Amino acid sequence: MRPRPGGTRRRGDHRPCPAGTDRSELATLVRTADATGVLSLLAPTGGPEATLLLVQALGDAGVGAPLWCATTGAVACGDDGPPDPVQAQVWGLGRVAALEHPGRWGGLVDLPPDPDGRALRRLCAVLSGTVRAEGGDICPEDQVAIRADGLHGRRLLRASRPGADTGTGTRAWPRAAPCSSPAAPAASAPRWPASWRRTARDTSF
Repeated sequence: MRPRPGGTRRRGDHRPCPAGTDRSELATLVRTADATGVLSLLAPTGGPEATLLLVQALGDAGVGAPLWCATTGAVACGDDGPPDPVQAQVWGLGRVAALEHPGRWGGLVDLPPDPDGRALRRLCAVLSGTVRAEGGDICPEDQVAIRADGLHGRRLLRASRPGADTGTGTRAWPRAAPCSSPAAPAASAPRWPASWRRTARDTSF
């Protein structure tokens, strides 16, 4: 459910997408929807191919409503196991789509395998932009993982020095730098591994 101009609210319109639907058929399907936002549930079964088709079809249909893509297991938070590589590709595609179509991109949200009522309420808060940080301020996020302990946002943290004691009885190993300056070797570039941190308080859910 998304707020509409004037303060009125409208329930979501569910549009099934049968297997084998091509780009033109999908464009026709979404063109008739009077949407203020689009939540795609194609990724868990259709992967990046179905998600790309939807991005293209929304463009063909002239739908400017922001697109959110839901995945399951695309990212790892805390004690999660390794990410699903196919679902992770949807996140890579989403970040590219956000750069190419910033005006009609919403974000990415990773759901638990079996979301309960609380997870769905958190999803609604993310989609409506009403997530609040621990301090109470509105905390808009466009890359969110929903877990049992709350909402997690993607953050960059400086890695430990290679070989240094981490304080947990293990030693840190080098990680590939995401980028490096042409004027300096990659080994001297700061290493910023991605980490998922809980970002929102739960009193509003």
